[in-house]
Amino acid sequence: MGWILVHLFSSILKVEEGRSQRDTGNEGNAFINELEAQRGNHVTVEAADILIEDAEALIMHYQSLEE
Repeated sequence: MGWILVHLFSSILKVEEGRSQRDTGNEGNAFINELEAQRGNHVTVEAADILIEDAEALIMHYQSLEE
């Protein structure tokens, strides 16, 4: 599950560095896609659901800051 944390923190850092709204959505969606692919395999269903929900909330938060 280490790749999840690395990817999540990498995405957050990219957003903090001033990436655009589109980049934020792209990074977040890529992370969500990876979670969905691993859901039930390397990531439990419960953990994937929580992380996906959190990722969606972060995407919405950062996108609202740019409006």
